[in-house]
Formats: sequence, structure tokens, C-alpha cells
Amino acid sequence: MEDEDYFAIIGIGATGGAVLEKVYQSGMRNCRFVVCLEDVTALNASYIPAKIRLAGNEAEVGQAEQRLTEEISRTIESTELVFIVAELNDAGISRTATLVAQQIRAMNRRCVAIVAAAANPAFPLAVPDEATFQVLSSLCDGLMAVRSTGAEPDTSVHAMTSAIRGLVAMCRASWDTVDFSDVAYVMRGTGRMAVVEQEADGEQRSEAVLAGIINQLAAFPFALRSVDRILLHLSGSPANPVRMREQYTLVKGLTDQIGSQPRLFKTVYSEDGALEDRLKMTVLLWTPV
Repeated sequence: MEDEDYFAIIGIGATGGAVLEKVYQSGMRNCRFVVCLEDVTALNASYIPAKIRLAGNEAEVGQAEQRLTEEISRTIESTELVFIVAELNDAGISRTATLVAQQIRAMNRRCVAIVAAAANPAFPLAVPDEATFQVLSSLCDGLMAVRSTGAEPDTSVHAMTSAIRGLVAMCRASWDTVDFSDVAYVMRGTGRMAVVEQEADGEQRSEAVLAGIINQLAAFPFALRSVDRILLHLSGSPANPVRMREQYTLVKGLTDQIGSQPRLFKTVYSEDGALEDRLKMTVLLWTPV
């Protein structure tokens, strides 16, 4: 199957639309994009070619959901993996995300939902709109929750964008040692997940990459010590490949954060001339629920 028919990303609401714009403008053209917004002005201004207007009031819900169902069916007909990106801060967005997930499941496509929710200092591992979260858990193959700070720039948008890029890179890779079936295996069952990526150069590049990875993981509201499966990708350039010392630093640093050895831990290496002197790490973490 061609790359352009393999992935679809559906951004719902303002936050989902912002993530979609960032991914689209980053150059990831070989997948399908759909933006779903209530604001007509924002929808018209979007660079995304496939646009769906969400209902502005209860009277419009029926027609809006019909348009949504028809467009989603056309978009994902020949895809294998679909991302749903949204912030669960509005009943209409939660309803739309659930409807999209139901449509994807009915068409027997693999689905990953990446949702943002406002952070609650009193309950750092809790997710607002838990009812929608649980419904999405039952409908999607993978579910990522990101804390939304509400500050500018919103770190949740960066975390969600990075997660999509990292997971797409893992699924698309033509390595002998890992492919989409590995990612699907890690994502089996019901669980919460995180995907982060970081790169750095210099003599202490592995330490810098590890610090960046740990800092990014703070945006995901689940306990690192419950992580059960890890898929890790390390990449350097042919002129400056990943060294054994760097591998040890990164793997040990990550497992120290988790506190135990996960039941599944797979590491893959690749070379990318564009990295020059930089070291890049992408990691998928999965914790069952």
C-alpha cells in the first residue's frame, strides 16, 4: 500500500486543528488530512484541503453529523491507521470525537486517539470528561492523553504534534527489525500511550536527548512506573552513528525513570545522513488499563 493511502489524521476543534496545521505545514504530505471546526472563518482560512463544518447549535447537529460521516468514510476508505486529534473541552467536540471513532471502528481501521485535557493539580493522573475518555478507550486501538496547560505557547499542541510525527515515522520505517506490525503489537489491548521524540548534538548529546525525552513525558498523565511496553528508535548519521555508550545512557536513563524492566522492550537503530552530528531518539511507551 502506498504511503499516501496508509495514514489519515483528523483534527477536531481548535486544538485538533492547530495540531493538524503544524503537521501539514511540516511537510508531511503523504497522508490524508481532515479538519473539523465550528468556526467558519477559521475553517476557510485553514490550509487543510478536506474541511468539515461542525454544528453551531442543536438544530444543525443532524446535518453536520451526516456530512462528517460521509467525509470520514471517503477519507479513510483506503487507509490503515487513522489519528483522531482533539481537546476534550467541549461537549460538541467530545461527541464528534466519539462519532469519528465509531465510524473508524465500523470500517475496521486501526485508530489512535490523541486527546488533550486541562491539567488538575489535585489529580495529576486524572482526565476530565472521563466518560468520553473511557468510550474512546473502548473504540480505539491506542489512546494518548496530553495535559493542556492553557498557556501560550500551549505545550499540549507541541506534544500532540510530536507524537503523530514519531508514531508515523515508526510505522512508515522500512527497517528489517521493526515495522507496523511491531507497533500494532505494542498497542494491542486497552491502554494509554505516549510517543515522544528528541534530538541533540555535541559531546553530551545522549544526556541532552534523555533530558528532553523525560521533560516531554511530563505532559502525559499516566504513571511512568506502570509502563509495560516500550518501542525505542535511535538514529544517527553514517558519519556519527549511535555509540554503545550513548545507547547505554539512554536505555538505562529511561528504565531508571520507569523503575523496572518492562515486559516488552524493543530497540531499533537506523542511519540518517540528514542528522549530521545529531542523535535522535523516538520512543513509544504503553501502559495497560
